[in-house]
Amino acid sequence: GEELDENNDCKPVIVIPTCPDGEELDENNECKPVIVIPTCPDGEELDENNECKPVIVIPTCPDGEELDENNDCKPVIVIPTCPDGEELDENNECKPVIVIPTCPDGEELDENNECKPVIVIPTCPDGEELDENNECKPVIPTCPDGEELDENNDCKPVIVIPTCPDGEELDENNDCKLVIVIPTCPDGEELDENNECKPVIPTCPDGEELDENNDCKPVIVIPTCPDGEELDENNDCKPVIVIPTCPDGEELDENNECKTTPIFNRENPVIGAIGVQTIYYTLKGEPLGNAKPATPGVYIEKQGKQTKRIVVK
Repeated sequence: GEELDENNDCKPVIVIPTCPDGEELDENNECKPVIVIPTCPDGEELDENNECKPVIVIPTCPDGEELDENNDCKPVIVIPTCPDGEELDENNECKPVIVIPTCPDGEELDENNECKPVIVIPTCPDGEELDENNECKPVIPTCPDGEELDENNDCKPVIVIPTCPDGEELDENNDCKLVIVIPTCPDGEELDENNECKPVIPTCPDGEELDENNDCKPVIVIPTCPDGEELDENNDCKPVIVIPTCPDGEELDENNECKTTPIFNRENPVIGAIGVQTIYYTLKGEPLGNAKPATPGVYIEKQGKQTKRIVVK
């Protein structure tokens, strides 16, 4: 069961099997299907799958060049070795290594590689858009030529505001008017409706009012008299005194009685200088004579048939 090998050493006899048609022994003396290697035509060669492919002629590049992925000769790019702390950029230049920090939750890197709070940009409903603060605001319309937005974001015709000449200014209707110089009042005075300085009118306390001299005086409550009565000089209600009306040719005397009016007589001037007498009465109807009263108060003045009240200050 052994035989001599090439060194005359006894080795086990290797039985080489006989392969069937279409098979052949491989390097392990096992029968394998015969692989028929085709013969390629000129200009082709076998690839790794024993298929004929066109022969690719790989050119020989001159010094300083090398083949790229398309088998074209390109200049050799020398990639430099960067010192510690630097790395190559897209142009194969050494740049300082940028350490990108890791941000905590709720933050993200900005353009300077600094951690900033994450800004959540909301989604606006229809008809709204984000403003500079990332808040949803109504969309501001675009106005046609000749119009502009008003305070309600509505398009209104553009109002052309004129330029006034020197000494004039615009009024509320955008018309040029003369500039009104408002004076400055001294202490104790204020401007009236004509822009003139007038003494300040004081404010009276409750129960007082201003008199004709702008002094505060107690408020005089004038009562309302019932029918048939009227106020006297003390603002008391008294019965109305009816002064009779005299017929033509007569007039009231001091007792409120109608008497014949004396006629002027040229021959007897004593009778006659009286045509229409003036008689004064108190509000009670008491006759005071022909002289106007000197005491302040309210009186009745009777001239012929005409009767009126007078106030003596």
